[in-house]
Amino acid sequence: MEQSKNNAKSNSPAPDKASSRRAKPKNVPSEGSNPAKNTTSEAPLWAVDDYGPDMTGAAAEKLFDSAVAPIVAASRGYWRAETDEEYHEWATYVGLKKTHKMYRSVRDGVVGTDDNGHPLDGLVMPWYSVKYTDLLRNDKSTEGFEPEWQLRPAEPVDLGQGKKMKYIFAKNASMPLDIHPATPTQWLTKAPVILFAEGLLKGDSAMTAHLIAHGADMDLLTDTSDDALDRLMDFMEDLPVDSQVLILRSASATTFHSDPVSLGQLNLTGRVAWMGFDADIETNPMVWDQARKFHNHLVNNQKVREVKLLSPTADDGGKDGIDDFLSHRGTWDTLIDPDGGHLRRKLPERPRISDHNQKPGSWRITEDFADTEELKVLTDEHGLQAGFEWVPAEVSLGGQVVYIEDRREPTGQELMTGQALDPIEAGSADAYVGIEVSYRVDDHEPITHLVEGPITILRKLPAEWDQFDAHIPHGLSMHPHWPPRGQKGEKWLEAVKRASSNTETYIEWTKMGWVPVEGDMPAFVVGDTVTAWSHESAASVRPGITTDDLHNLSSFGIGGRPDHQVIHPADDLEGWRAQAVEDFNEVRKLYLDNEPWTDLGVAGIVLLSALRPVVPVFEPVANPRSTLFIHGPAGGGKSMTAKHIMAFWAANGSDFTSALPGSAEDTRAAMEHAVSITPIWTIDDLAPSPSRRAAEAQETAITDIIRSTFNASPKMRMTREMGVRKAAKPAAQLIITAENELSVPSAAQRSITLRIGRGSLSPSPAVTNAIFNASATGLQARVTQHAVLGLYDSLGPMGWQRITKLFTEYYAQEQELIQQMLITRSLPKSKVQRLSEVISDITIVIPYLETLEQGLGFGVEWGQYLFEDRAGRWGNGKLLREAIVDYMVSNYQEQQDTTPGKSIITAIRLALDMNQAHIESAEDPSRPPYVTDTAVSGLTDGHINSQLGWLIDAEGNARPQGPTIGRLVRSSKYGDVVLLDAHAAFTVASRHHDSIIMPGMKQGAAMSSIWEEGLAPEALHSLRGDAGNSRNSVRIRTDANARFSGVPVDVRTLLELE
Repeated sequence: MEQSKNNAKSNSPAPDKASSRRAKPKNVPSEGSNPAKNTTSEAPLWAVDDYGPDMTGAAAEKLFDSAVAPIVAASRGYWRAETDEEYHEWATYVGLKKTHKMYRSVRDGVVGTDDNGHPLDGLVMPWYSVKYTDLLRNDKSTEGFEPEWQLRPAEPVDLGQGKKMKYIFAKNASMPLDIHPATPTQWLTKAPVILFAEGLLKGDSAMTAHLIAHGADMDLLTDTSDDALDRLMDFMEDLPVDSQVLILRSASATTFHSDPVSLGQLNLTGRVAWMGFDADIETNPMVWDQARKFHNHLVNNQKVREVKLLSPTADDGGKDGIDDFLSHRGTWDTLIDPDGGHLRRKLPERPRISDHNQKPGSWRITEDFADTEELKVLTDEHGLQAGFEWVPAEVSLGGQVVYIEDRREPTGQELMTGQALDPIEAGSADAYVGIEVSYRVDDHEPITHLVEGPITILRKLPAEWDQFDAHIPHGLSMHPHWPPRGQKGEKWLEAVKRASSNTETYIEWTKMGWVPVEGDMPAFVVGDTVTAWSHESAASVRPGITTDDLHNLSSFGIGGRPDHQVIHPADDLEGWRAQAVEDFNEVRKLYLDNEPWTDLGVAGIVLLSALRPVVPVFEPVANPRSTLFIHGPAGGGKSMTAKHIMAFWAANGSDFTSALPGSAEDTRAAMEHAVSITPIWTIDDLAPSPSRRAAEAQETAITDIIRSTFNASPKMRMTREMGVRKAAKPAAQLIITAENELSVPSAAQRSITLRIGRGSLSPSPAVTNAIFNASATGLQARVTQHAVLGLYDSLGPMGWQRITKLFTEYYAQEQELIQQMLITRSLPKSKVQRLSEVISDITIVIPYLETLEQGLGFGVEWGQYLFEDRAGRWGNGKLLREAIVDYMVSNYQEQQDTTPGKSIITAIRLALDMNQAHIESAEDPSRPPYVTDTAVSGLTDGHINSQLGWLIDAEGNARPQGPTIGRLVRSSKYGDVVLLDAHAAFTVASRHHDSIIMPGMKQGAAMSSIWEEGLAPEALHSLRGDAGNSRNSVRIRTDANARFSGVPVDVRTLLELE
């Protein structure tokens, strides 16, 4: 017993010695030998006494009855607790104290004798997690992952749970997935089949049967010596790979997938899983639910190739446990025989909730779902209870819930993992149900009506369904028993739920783009088009957007026109690859080689923005962030440029040739809604308006959406009842066309601005017309679908989680690369952060295209646009990333004129020049600032005084105009500095030039920007104080020793003399 007990403790199972194993086979039967069997039809291979002198009594009998071989028991470390000391050892290990009621209750089933005077004992059953075994075999600390000790008392014990317990785990036990200590390490990753067995004994019984089926002899099976574990591991190691079955044990049907640590160490991808549930899955709906849940987990999370149900059938047609079957009825071979009926490919239909144990007065739905019955008490002639009988109820209507439809968008977790949450467990507020209500008229076939409504009606009485927008057919409303009211309604609805065993649950996706697919890579939804790696996966996806949600839904789609569609790889892989290369190269010629836009940076931005929604980047945000703002004169080609982008998303090629999907005339709420459900959206024609208020409202809505898109932050709104409305979270690559540039700096800084005007487009109309002609054939829409399929083809074997992780890394690397490129182009480090975020959100498409190029082989022509060639086949002149950064740097430098600091200086300069204010002399307020006849920057005193708000009359006299907004201090130390009166200067500038000073700009922020943007004299920064100080005014001394304060601006900067 000492050997067995020690084996079960945290330092027990011997480390795997696979690295030093000899290759010579051991214990492999000779060809033609007959494997032994352990069934009741033949003599067992071993006796109860073979478990050793320390494993006797009820404990040994249980192992024998479960057909667990002595070597399997000994190498696991089962041991027998019979005395108080041995029971206390178990109790201490699992954390039970003698003062605990559970300690005393369990002891009564282990120590002493039963009612017949037979001695009691307990079978101690050690559980070893995958993590523990890995740590142990690698000589690492196993702290926190020690084995669990389960106990099987000889006599079941009452723990106050309503039934006696046969197996005892301590409270808060981890209940890990268990592997037997003799399992070879390579089986964890190489065994082609994994059996998940419910219960330790059932798993070890299956392991024993597997050993017998593969030639284990009596000498091996009955070995309980110190070498038992090594001998068993040797035997298992020598089995060929295709004979290996990795057996994992779980404590119950609910804990199979609740050990993420162990599952995380097992790569089950591409392997076959067998689910061995103990209870009858065909009669117990709760077990069926757990089986379905675990089935989905294996397919979606663990990516197994196939899942089978191992459910042995007893002689009477009922359910057998695996150990019962193997010990009394069959062998390993009969258990897994494809024609034996014990190992099945599909789950049976979900069983109906049993009508057993129903109380009198309960209702149930009849088998044909067309009527209702009530359980009545039968009485005899003496009025005594004689039994029960189901009789017709007062409501002659049957029913069942036929579907639950969850309408929602994918969560961030689903996008990252590619696995949809179970609609039953996850659910959303926007869910709908379909309830079939049936009845008979005379003896005719049942008449069925479908009631549809929000899922809340399942919590309301049928008489209240109208209040929750349920659709109730008129024919049902005419039935005399509709709706069941009061207590009848409660009983009827309860019976309907209990009868609904085959309810279909599914998700309708209310956002286009990537969506998870059960058991496969995610699909990409555009309009009614679903692109997936297999036709079956595509058919399983349900797009949930309708024309009620999007009026031009039918215009969205990818894959080309019906007469020239993408060849699907599932039909012709090589044919698709050839078509994809041809189409991608044709797009390259049209958008890049032919130079439809004269600046390669513009062409690159156009092409990359068209494909940006396909790139699977979901962290840090799940939507394209950088808005493409295209502006220029009317007729200059800005809308045409947007149409060339939208051609990649047009269902019928030329859908967006005549009209772009959105308009600046749409309401703000409509814009937000469209941007939240589509992969790409264009707001067209933000044009000047005769109404100033309307123009301001339009630009405000546009700038708010730009900021919301960049920040991935929807606008929050409240309902009339002060609840929170569902927010429209941005999801689309946003494109805006306008005649004027953005006037709000914060929006411009979060956008990629393209100016399309004279000289921006190719002088040859044939070049741009060729793009329109191609879109009519569906070329661009085919390329978008090729881009989706190309990701599957190139990276699919990695699995979706690794793909999304890879592109998350690419996204971070792209930002770092763009930052370095901006710094190399002399932009200050403090200014590159946001600009790099804007640019990299578009250039992330370049790594995506590189992936496709490597997988499909686009050729040298594409390579010269995507990456440097170290072999020298091409230069760097056509690299898209370089061209885009050059273009954006040029844009950035132009945008600096619209920064808050420069805007306030510009407005003040205009106010002075237009005689709306003046600057006085610090030396003598009664005269103009300059009277020395000394030219400044080539200008006379009169010129400068005029620009400082002084009117010069015909005699040369100067008079100040408007209020004083500052003083000119002429200092030999600091030069000629204008000290602005912050309040006066800002008031005049914002009053007279509100088109330059935005309404939301505040005085403090404007004056602070003068400092932050380097517009104040450098020599005066030390007088302002520490960095971050909000004090904008400084005090300086003139050469005449007078002191003045204000916001300092060099006169040359104020008047733009430099």
